Amino acid sequence: MRFDPFEPTVLEGWQLANLHYQPLTPNGRGWLWCEALGLWLGTWQGTLDRETALWLRFYDEAGRLVLLPEEAAREQAEQKRQQREALARRLRELGFNPDNLTQ
Repeated sequence: MRFDPFEPTVLEGWQLANLHYQPLTPNGRGWLWCEALGLWLGTWQGTLDRETALWLRFYDEAGRLVLLPEEAAREQAEQKRQQREALARRLRELGFNPDNLTQ
């Protein structure tokens, strides 16, 4: 694979077939399909470890970004927080004070 973050339109890859390397054909987004992983490899603009840049990232077959472990943990924590808030709202609607309930 060849990628230059300063030349973001250049993402090239090859696959070994019949003892020869064959170039991979990018999709409409410029991503390359990795048969061995069953994932797309493409660029993503964003911030990782406080560094905003163009990064190479994996995407699933449907084109959804594959989260890094720390991203998945943050997302899961946010979902739990939202569930707790929704539960507290519902309890208040029913006339209960969620702060007075024990777990």
